Parts: sequence; C-alpha cells; structure tokens
Amino acid sequence: MDWGRVFFDLNGRIGQQTFWVGVLMIVVGNIVLPMIPIVGGIAWFVLIWCGFAIYGKRLHDSGRSAWVHAVPWVVTTILTIMGFVIFGASLFPIIMDAINEVEPDSVSIGAVIAGAGGFALFGIFGAFVWVGYTIWVGLLEPTAKGEAYGPSLDRAPAA
Repeated sequence: MDWGRVFFDLNGRIGQQTFWVGVLMIVVGNIVLPMIPIVGGIAWFVLIWCGFAIYGKRLHDSGRSAWVHAVPWVVTTILTIMGFVIFGASLFPIIMDAINEVEPDSVSIGAVIAGAGGFALFGIFGAFVWVGYTIWVGLLEPTAKGEAYGPSLDRAPAA
C-alpha cells in the first residue's frame, strides 16, 4: 500500500482498517507535534490536509462525497465562535470595572469563571462532534457507488 497516496492524495478510496490506522497516526501526530516548537506548528497544518485525504477517501468508499467532511468543520467552528462570544461577554463586567477604576467584585470574577466554563463546554461539544463523526465514518460500509471515486488504495494494483 502506498501510504503517501493514502495521506496526501484526495482521490480514491480506502477501507475501514486503513482509515483507522490513518486516524490513529493523525491523533498521535496531534499529540506529539505541539511539543516541537515551530516545526510542529507547521507540521500540524500538514495533518489537516492528511485528515481531509483520509476522511475523504473513506467517504468515497461509502459512495459519499468528500464534501461531507466540511460538516464537522463548520459545526465546530460555529461552536468555537459561540464559546468565544460567551467568554468575551463575560469579560465585560471586568472591563467596565477597569474603565471605572473600580476593584472587580466577586460578581465580575464569577462572570469570567462562568464564561470560561461556557467556552470549555462548547469545546467539549466540538470534541464530541469529531468523535461521533469519526466513528460514523469509520463504520461506514463500502458501496458499489464508491467505485465511481476510483480504485481502492487498500489493494495492490493488478499486474
């Protein structure tokens, strides 16, 4: 199997086993790469591309368009924005206290703590979206419609 094509080519199809191995490698990369300054950050963007390739090919195998992979990205982006809005709104009392040159009271500090909790809650929702989506994609059955997306990369080409 050509792992370079599995991770970087957006065309073709892959089966469940190759998908799970690819996802495991992406998860490990997301854990290890942040520990490497600068290079790790750049490599993290490469992992995003690898994710598009892995998930897209698995969706192809089930006869679905790789554009389905945009759904969890959109949902988690919206959840992240909502979390930032809640947290930003919770900072308003502290900002007003600073403008009025008043010591922040417990209500202001409590609002910030609640806002941070709201932000974390939306982050957890986003994680659940990705876990659920990954399990769904990983368990999809291959279909005959998937053959329209090209050959499976799990099999060696015929000689």
